[in-house]
This record gives sequence, C-alpha cells and structure tokens, in this order.
Amino acid sequence: MIRLSAELPVTEVSLASIAEVDSVYWFDGRAEQPTVRKVVEHARLIGEVDTSYPVILGPHGGVMDGMHRIARRMLDGYFDC
Repeated sequence: MIRLSAELPVTEVSLASIAEVDSVYWFDGRAEQPTVRKVVEHARLIGEVDTSYPVILGPHGGVMDGMHRIARRMLDGYFDC
C-alpha cells in the first residue's frame, strides 16, 4: 500500500481527527483477543515503527495503513492522550 500511494499528495491531518484512536482497532473480541502476548507484539511493532512513512487514510478518513505509526506518535507526545 505504501508503494502504491507513494505518488499521492500528502496532507497534514490532526491526530485528534482520527476516530480509530478511540475505538477497538486491533482486538475485536472475536477473532483477535487482547492477550498479553498480542499486546506485547503490538507494543514491539509500535516501538520499532518508522514514523517517516505517512499514514494512509481512506477517502472518508479511516486508517488504511499506519495505526502503529499513529500509536508511536501518541506515545511520543504528539497527541494529548
């Protein structure tokens, strides 16, 4: 997806406008349960993510790719949690 979107225009969007940060995103309670192991896997991904890549949003503002990058920016203080 990153490669396919490389030529698209980049637009700054406030992290506060991304609704998914206040929703159940990775763990829906059916297929994916928030076990300690799964939380640690996501924490590892958040810690290792390259925030130089843009987040890819769909036409209605939904996150298509980049929720770990959003979480990293939140941890780094770019969004008032």
